Order: sequence, then C-alpha cells, then structure tokens
Amino acid sequence: MRSIRRRLQKLSRSFPTLQDTGPELWRVAALSHLSSEDLFLLRDVNAKQNSSPVRPLNELESRALEAYYSALELESRRPASSELNASSR
Repeated sequence: MRSIRRRLQKLSRSFPTLQDTGPELWRVAALSHLSSEDLFLLRDVNAKQNSSPVRPLNELESRALEAYYSALELESRRPASSELNASSR
C-alpha cells in the first residue's frame, strides 16, 4: 500500500497543475461580490428550484438572484488577469 502511494505521488508530480480559467472562476468571483444575506438567499433559491413543485421566488430572493447575475456578467466582461494570461501561454 505504501509503495502505491509513493508511485502515485511521483506520478502526480509529473503532471502540471491546471488552473481553471473559465466560467468557474467567474462564478467564484461573482459570489465574492455578494453580501452574506444575498448568499443565504441564493441558497434558499437553490433549494426552491430543487423542490417539486417549484415554488415562486419572493422579492428578496429575486433581488439576490438579480445581484448574482449582474456580478457574474461584470466578471465575465472583466479582462483576464495577467496571471491567467501567463498560464495560457
């Protein structure tokens, strides 16, 4: 078992670590712009979307969802950072 771990560790060192430069980074950056209240409301929105039948959103939840989409749009339009540009070369 120990030798297998060592082999896996050596093998993992031979592969470069990949950086996510796509939508996942935009999502994380967008979420970082939201208030904790909006984050809690988005969690509730997600729970409502997964319930059956789907319940309508209240005004606060709608605003939180709108704030998330707005922040996501801003992040997607932001120029890529120099760190991300360097990793893609």
